Amino acid sequence: MNLSHRALTTAALIVVLFGTTLTSVSVASAQPRHALSREYLLPSDGWSPGKPALTALCEGVFHATLTNGHARAWLGSDKTIFLWPTGYRVRFGPTELIDAKGRVVGHGGQHIDTGGGFESSQSQGQVWLVMSDPTEG
Repeated sequence: MNLSHRALTTAALIVVLFGTTLTSVSVASAQPRHALSREYLLPSDGWSPGKPALTALCEGVFHATLTNGHARAWLGSDKTIFLWPTGYRVRFGPTELIDAKGRVVGHGGQHIDTGGGFESSQSQGQVWLVMSDPTEG
């Protein structure tokens, strides 16, 4: 094999390997963005607008986490379990609270107000039932 043939073979191999690496990197980096844009249904109290509601005020900074494919969202301290109106979801990257109509109604780190009230549960302790549309606090 002469030098020019060897150089061409090496160059072709580099192009193939480099192209494969770039394809792998672009596919791998695209997957997390897709996963982050997924919406996760929040635990619900079954309440929806138009139903009777508790009207105590709860306010605090909005937070959400995803553990084993299950989303959880709350205001203020993470010690209180929040049950959201039917159809509420959360999306991550950035963290967004989405109402039943698909509108973004809150962002992670944003101060939010909601109406609702506490309910005692034997299995979960004190639970906050969200019974209003969240608003900026």
